[in-house]
Amino acid sequence: MAYTNQQLSDIFQINLAKWKRWSREFLPPDPIAGMQCGVAREYNEQEAFIVYLGGYLVSNLKFSIPETKVLLRELNGFLMIMGFYPLRVLDPKLTVNIMRKDNGFFYEVKESLKRECIDAERNIYKEEYSIKLFETSGNTSDVDLLNVKKLHLSHLIEVFLNKLEMVA
Repeated sequence: MAYTNQQLSDIFQINLAKWKRWSREFLPPDPIAGMQCGVAREYNEQEAFIVYLGGYLVSNLKFSIPETKVLLRELNGFLMIMGFYPLRVLDPKLTVNIMRKDNGFFYEVKESLKRECIDAERNIYKEEYSIKLFETSGNTSDVDLLNVKKLHLSHLIEVFLNKLEMVA
């Protein structure tokens, strides 16, 4: 299904001008709908998610536009390699910890494998998870471990898909 700027702006309750700005920043130019041709850009699900994710990184996690472009390029590559497209609700849940480096970013992907309640009264759980580390350069000595931003990727995908399904 194809979506327009107006539809996606309404679905996600994001200001239309802001959505269009993010779209221009985070996606390549649309070969069919140029700036002056009078044809509205249409987005497939993957393109809409890239703009949505980019907007989340800028507005909620407070990354700059240039940083977000780098993050989207690297995270989108990870999503492609890991077989996330077409998008679907993820189980087990994934969280991505994003850490700055001098020359880019370092990522820690945490996959929740199992969670069981140990003491319901005190709300204590035992959790089992796997961690995948990935980076864009070989040097990890300059990673800022004190400045970590957490991206709840599974939840973000789930919210995105649920909002799209409400209009489908």
